[in-house]
Amino acid sequence: MYYGRAFFVTCLSEWLYRLIGIIILYLLTFTFYLLICAVCQVRKVVKEDEAVAKVKAEETQAIADDAQRDLDEALPALEAAIKVTSQNL
Repeated sequence: MYYGRAFFVTCLSEWLYRLIGIIILYLLTFTFYLLICAVCQVRKVVKEDEAVAKVKAEETQAIADDAQRDLDEALPALEAAIKVTSQNL
């Protein structure tokens, strides 16, 4: 049985269209994979930064609490000094 040139061109065209579809699907899948990898990397960096920020916040809160205790201790002495000073004027 003889197949003409048109038949082979048609078969080749169909095969190429299918191959192009497979390549496009592969590229989309690979691109999606790269995007997921990038998101995971960003998420990792954000979690690390979040941990550092949490430690800094705890340290800052400890300093603020210490300063507040010092202020609470010093204010009565200041008020007493102001009262004594104002009585002596």
